[in-house]
Amino acid sequence: MKNRSLIDEGMDAIFDLDQIKKHIDKRLEELRQYIETYVDDIYDPTVLARFDELTKIKHLINKLNQ
Repeated sequence: MKNRSLIDEGMDAIFDLDQIKKHIDKRLEELRQYIETYVDDIYDPTVLARFDELTKIKHLINKLNQ
């Protein structure tokens, strides 16, 4: 019975991590759209390129953690 409890906790942790990942992805997309709005008017276009590079790094880290 104790093993079942550990399995349940593990599954709960996996679910929580998946929810956090979805939240991060949603937030990154919102920030990208926000940046796109202001890049054209205020900032150098490299700002968006840097953001995209950070997103790529995040995805590489996710692959390493799998």
